[in-house]
Amino acid sequence: MSRKPTGKMMAAIVCNLPDAAFGIDREGRILIFNQAAGRLFNIDPIEVEGRKIWDVLDIDDLTRTIAIMVKDQNAAPLEQIFPMKQNRVFQAKIIPCLLYTSDAADDLLCVDLGGR
Repeated sequence: MSRKPTGKMMAAIVCNLPDAAFGIDREGRILIFNQAAGRLFNIDPIEVEGRKIWDVLDIDDLTRTIAIMVKDQNAAPLEQIFPMKQNRVFQAKIIPCLLYTSDAADDLLCVDLGGR
């Protein structure tokens, strides 16, 4: 029997990824922002939790793609190359998933940025 992912489980996974990664809800609010993402974007991860992703990150191809996926209830996983500042390129994996709490399932987008 497989376990359903909970918020604590997802937070533990995202926090321990070596790549920059974060999770946002369907309103665009940041639920988790790991230390590698903090270093990549030069942001304190604790200060951004609860804020809208497009209020925290520059408006670019990545944030525009996230904004589209947030609104799409049937979004499929996406893997795409995004140019970033300082001539860096990242392969982003944006994965819609469900998190389970004791009384409901919450829709979430997980974003993993692997450097190239």
